[in-house]
Parts: sequence; structure tokens; C-alpha cells
Amino acid sequence: MAINPDEYGLSARHARLREIANGGRPMQRGMPEPLDAVRLVQTALVQIGYAMPKSKMPNGLMDGRFGYETEGAVRSFQTRQFPTQKQFWSGKVDMATLLGLQSLLLGNVVNLGSYVWLPMRGPIILKQQKDVPTSQDLENTPQTRPAATIARAKVTLTEHGQLTEDYCKKRIEQTISKGGSLATDNAKYFFSNRLSPSSGHVRTLSSDWTALVKKDSSFTGNHTDLTIAIEETINKMALAAGSSPATMDINRLADGPNQPQPLKNFATNISFSFTQNIFRYILGDTLAFGIGDIQGITVTMTSFQGKPDGDYEYKLTYELFDHFGADDGDLYDPAQACLWLLQRHMIPNQDKIAFQPYRLRVVVPDMVEKGSVELRFAAGVR
Repeated sequence: MAINPDEYGLSARHARLREIANGGRPMQRGMPEPLDAVRLVQTALVQIGYAMPKSKMPNGLMDGRFGYETEGAVRSFQTRQFPTQKQFWSGKVDMATLLGLQSLLLGNVVNLGSYVWLPMRGPIILKQQKDVPTSQDLENTPQTRPAATIARAKVTLTEHGQLTEDYCKKRIEQTISKGGSLATDNAKYFFSNRLSPSSGHVRTLSSDWTALVKKDSSFTGNHTDLTIAIEETINKMALAAGSSPATMDINRLADGPNQPQPLKNFATNISFSFTQNIFRYILGDTLAFGIGDIQGITVTMTSFQGKPDGDYEYKLTYELFDHFGADDGDLYDPAQACLWLLQRHMIPNQDKIAFQPYRLRVVVPDMVEKGSVELRFAAGVR
């Protein structure tokens, strides 16, 4: 079969590489380059025998950074590809280098063929870490609290003499308001909440919270790790197929004992926290004051569309849960102690029905991602 490099070659897979193939600025160390474009070059070099262990991430993918190791691998390839033309031994990926690399790769392709994507049987849950609605900070059973813990809460507040409902409400609001109006609104909801925690009452937060979470480094870091794990899993599925057309069952990505290892590693290591350091509190970070550490996570692939040429697109939706309530380990300042006492209805003459702790829910929907199955090469070309 004649292989068309314009359709299957490296330069067809990224706009930056097409630019180089058309005589544009070479890719080189010290210059900003798209990570996915560099990763394509690194992966190609590894496939033809140039090991780059320092540039390989724990998940097995290349890091996409054009550093000294990548530069050295490019130069080694150039000296082999152009043994008598030292002007090409630059360590830069220029047009001649890219086309030479592409020519060598395409000469060893064994199956660029088509892919058959089995339909989704429904939304695919990639990760589910259930929070526990009956955990201590959502219970309302003070009889289970040791007297020492109750005393500790009261001692925290001794400087103010008699404890009242109004004082505790002001003390909580004074602290949480450092995170702005959104955080304060969570406290005000707690003050008036009469819905029983026994059912794990959930309050879905507004799109303003979604916008904050979506741009937070804790979220973006986890999302990037997940897309890499999905990419690696799909590539391994294609390699395992071993024939054309390759049958791709995306339903295999689902959380469970048979989930592919890259996704299982992600599911084990994922952790959302908006309290990574004290500076978030010093700077009045809304997520730190209003949510804190996430206690429940559900990540769902809501749609997936694959094409015969290996290109695909999918959508992810995140659901993050936290508890608005205080447990025994939270009694480190007067505001938390006030919250602890109010939710257990231990303040004299307080409203005995309100102050029910509750679960917070933030939804980040329709995160659209695209990818392409990597080319599969002959066994002797690694």
C-alpha cells in the first residue's frame, strides 16, 4: 500500500509540525513549543531506538519538553540520517530532520488501518469516590461525643463568657467572610438549614463556584492527568488489537477491578484539595474558605465519538462533594468550635431545628477533549 505522508505522517498530526515541514522555524531547546508537538517527536525518536528515560513520565508518556535529552536524541538521529552532512547536526528539528524522521517511520508502519469503535452502553464512570453522608461532621448526635471534646470546644471560647447563638453565628461569618460573598453564603445557608442530614442533604452550588473550580490548579492538574491516562489507555487498546480494522471498546474504561492500569493509577492518585497551603487562607481564597478539601468525587465520560482514522472526541463531567460541618478534628479555632456546637444544638436557647450540616456539590460539565490513536510500528522498530 502506498502511504501518503500528507495524511499519515508526523507533519499531518500537528500544526506546528506542518509549519516545520513547510520550511518554518525549527523546533529547538530554549524556545517555547507546544507540548503535544514535542511529544510526537519524542515518541517517534523512542520508537526508532533513541531512549530518553529522563523525558519519560511515570505514566509512560513523554513529557513534551524539548530539553537537553531530546536535543541529544535529535542530534544522534541527524548524525545517523545525514552521516556526511554536518550542517544538519544541529539538534534542532528542522524541515530536513522532520522529513527524514517521517520517512523512516513511514517505511516501518505495519497498520495504519481503520478503527471500529463500539458504541457506549451509557455514561462511563471513570472514577467514583463516594463521600459518606453519615460521617461525623454530618451527624447530629451529641450523645456520642466524649465530654472532653465538648469541654475543648467550650474552652476555646472562654474569653467571651456566655455563649449565645448570635455570637456563634457572627464568629463563623466573621471568619468565613474572608473568602468573599460566595463562601459567606455557604455559612448563611447552614444557619437556616432545617433539612435533616440523615438523608445526606445535598446543596448544588452555583455556576460561579463551577467557574472558580474549573480554573483552579488542583482541578486543572487532575484533569490533565486524566486526559493523559485516557490517551495512554486508548493507545494500548489499539496496540493490543493487532489487526485491522481494530475493534475499540471504550466501555472498558469504566471504574472497577478490570479498569485498564493507566486509569486505575489515576483513580488511585487523584486528590482534590483547595487547602494545599496557608497562603490560600492568607489571600482570602474563596475555595479554601468555602469548600476546603473534597470528600467525594465522580468523573463521568458522558459522550465519546471515534472515527475510522483513529481520531476521537469525548466529554467529561466532574462532580465534587464536600461537607459543611465540623467534626472533632476541626476544633482549632473559635469559628470551628462555634460551628461544632451549633450543629449539635449545644448552645443554650439556640434554634434547635436549624443549623443542620449538609453536603456541598459542585458540577463541572462538558469538558471536551480530543485525541488520536498513535501510529503502530513494526516490532523491530522501537
